[in-house]
Amino acid sequence: MTESLLDSRLRGDDRCRNFSENGLITTKVKMTEKLDIINTERLVAVLKPLVSNCKVLWIEETESTNADLLKLVETGETGMVLLIADSQTRGKGRHQRRWASPVGGLYMSIMFRLEKSSSPLSLIPLAIGIALRDAIVDEAIQRGGSVDVHLKWPNDLITDRGKLAGILCETTENEEHWNVVAGLGVNIQPLGEEDKRLILNPVTSLQEEAKLDWTRAGLVVAFVRNILRQKFDWESKPDLIIKKWSESSRMIGKRLTVRTAKETFTGLAEGLGEAGTLKIRTSEGVKEISSAEEIEVHRA
Repeated sequence: MTESLLDSRLRGDDRCRNFSENGLITTKVKMTEKLDIINTERLVAVLKPLVSNCKVLWIEETESTNADLLKLVETGETGMVLLIADSQTRGKGRHQRRWASPVGGLYMSIMFRLEKSSSPLSLIPLAIGIALRDAIVDEAIQRGGSVDVHLKWPNDLITDRGKLAGILCETTENEEHWNVVAGLGVNIQPLGEEDKRLILNPVTSLQEEAKLDWTRAGLVVAFVRNILRQKFDWESKPDLIIKKWSESSRMIGKRLTVRTAKETFTGLAEGLGEAGTLKIRTSEGVKEISSAEEIEVHRA
């Protein structure tokens, strides 16, 4: 059986050993033929030319990969870490919403450090959305196909059929660094009817969008390659993130109904602010929001 929790190459690292022995991750065996097997040693080797200090962890089942990596941050881990799970029992989205995470998708959290700078930290969720969208497009091309996927503010990935992927970013900080933990949930196989009943809005999957030989490993490598590009842009040319996000979205110019914690209003999406906020022109003027509980994009 493929080793759960940690690849053998990581056994010598005390922090990673404590990560499993202290019970920060609990596992339940659930084998499936729907997924490609995650070979952590091979992934580390493939990623090494891109990231010299990178660890790849795999687990069959956990409550939340984000919660697990946030605990790892507390141990003082400084390098990039990827945690991939076959399924999550308490996957979460923004505003503590449940994200259906049955076997058949890519559920991964990535942890990395950012030097504190003048670039707005609020651009990072947008950058991660761009990286995931570009990774999926790159993988489709690599496998001889194409996928028409675009971004919904701030970083949902959607197609004409429905939501394809979601992202949750969480951060901690010290005097010099921000520690970023970003969780990705990508539907690779179609969700079952039972899972769909738990979701209010339409959903889709990569297999429904393009019948290609999708693999989690391929998506992981493509994502890391693209997140490094976006990380560079954030550090040196943050305005490029605004430009790339706008080019990858179909929201600008569309009529929206926005529900925040304080109000619900309707208006036209005008674009993004310098810090990644969404600008919406209403009958009362332009409103700028940094978060929303729900955004409905009107089709007409």
